[in-house]
Amino acid sequence: MTTRRTITKTAGALAAGALALSLSACGGDSIEAFCNTGSEFETAFDDLNPEDPDAVAAAFGDLADEMEAVDAPSEISGDWDVLTGVIDSFASTFDDLSGIDPTDPEYAERMMGVMDEFQADEVQTAGENVQAFTEENCTA
Repeated sequence: MTTRRTITKTAGALAAGALALSLSACGGDSIEAFCNTGSEFETAFDDLNPEDPDAVAAAFGDLADEMEAVDAPSEISGDWDVLTGVIDSFASTFDDLSGIDPTDPEYAERMMGVMDEFQADEVQTAGENVQAFTEENCTA
């Protein structure tokens, strides 16, 4: 249970940190829409129970769907796609593992694999690029 809780909390923190970047107002029509939509991601994991892998899978799946629906500005659309893909991958992994005992070595191995995806240079760079864009273009 500790491994699952740690992985879930870490993933939630990474996802929330990468996604809860857009604030409430900014200039330009498509940028404004992006900024306004981003504020919805701030609460994506507020009620998440890390002891319930089905709920975690559903939360990440819903978040991935919502992110795919976002029309990110062209300056960061590639970065946004990278973040959406890693969130979707995390949802799929949790969905695949929902019936596996968390003490099974396969469980830990697959979760560590998806955590490695979160920590990949490409994902980190994408998160930094989205954050820099929102800090420059979106204001509280």
